[in-house]
Amino acid sequence: LWTNDNFGADLVIAPRGGAIYYWLAASGTGTRAQSLQTLSTSAGYSGTYVPNTTYQIVSSAIQRFVIAIGANSYDPADANTAFDPMIIRWSDQENAYDWVPSVTNQSGEQRLTIGSEIIQAVNTRQEFVVFTDAAVYSMQYLGPPYVFGFQLLQDNISIMSPRAAITINN
Repeated sequence: LWTNDNFGADLVIAPRGGAIYYWLAASGTGTRAQSLQTLSTSAGYSGTYVPNTTYQIVSSAIQRFVIAIGANSYDPADANTAFDPMIIRWSDQENAYDWVPSVTNQSGEQRLTIGSEIIQAVNTRQEFVVFTDAAVYSMQYLGPPYVFGFQLLQDNISIMSPRAAITINN
């Protein structure tokens, strides 16, 4: 089960439970997507801190973030932390390569509390609607210093599968 989303003219791609790949439009259609960890390192960032596993990859078109739905958490002492199916991590704004949170960027993470795994996130006009196996959350861009805000919309519910929800007319 693969997910993909545009990041400007480029493309972010990830298989469910796999690594994140990035395809650069400037490279042309004859070039395959490459590991975002490798590209991040080549660009001078700490590529080892790009999530090494994710359930779903999405991007925020207006605010320009790459977002990993389900990821390993960031730990400056250990780049290979265990996968957490309830963590949402995002890159720095306008920079798909920088996943290391600092006071000079907007990358970060948030762990949702209700449920045991995130099933799906759906992008709408002004928010992401995030479905866990037990709740629905709203994820909205707030800006620095918090970057994204999360609000519980409903608990004690479930969703059928990672492709069960869609948006129509935002």
